[in-house]
Amino acid sequence: MPARIDHIYVHPARAVFMAMVDLDLIVMKYAQLGARKIAVKEHATRSDQVHLKVSRLHPAPSDLPSMFSKLANEWNHITYTETWDLTRNDQWCAAFSLDIRGLPIKIAGTLALMDVRGGCRHQIDLTVSCSIPFIGKAITQYLQMDAERHLAREHQIIAQQLAGEVA
Repeated sequence: MPARIDHIYVHPARAVFMAMVDLDLIVMKYAQLGARKIAVKEHATRSDQVHLKVSRLHPAPSDLPSMFSKLANEWNHITYTETWDLTRNDQWCAAFSLDIRGLPIKIAGTLALMDVRGGCRHQIDLTVSCSIPFIGKAITQYLQMDAERHLAREHQIIAQQLAGEVA
């Protein structure tokens, strides 16, 4: 199930990008989101590309539907991978994927940071799928809603960090 999410920052795209790939901020952000055992598995940079792979244990949402709670663990091992590229238009674009160990769920998509008047827009195109017969669509809808909540909280943390506030 595809979705587009837009977040606006009052900082230029380059500053937001630098915050998003800052290893200390990544670890702090995931910790604030309730994760533990956060580990940066890969971090490769070039002048026009950044590749990240981060694993963590993340708690199951407290409002998890009963049909899904039997499948998920109290703590789920998540591996998040993203690769950012600088485009010819001076936009940062990325492909990402999120793997939840042991669950037949796929979350993937693209990210883009583009300067707009007064700041930048962070565009997220997200696709969530679940291969469980009969209940997969309901699980996909829930996971998309949960991903949108999670991304809104990440946006808040990054915006606070950029503003110099304690998140």
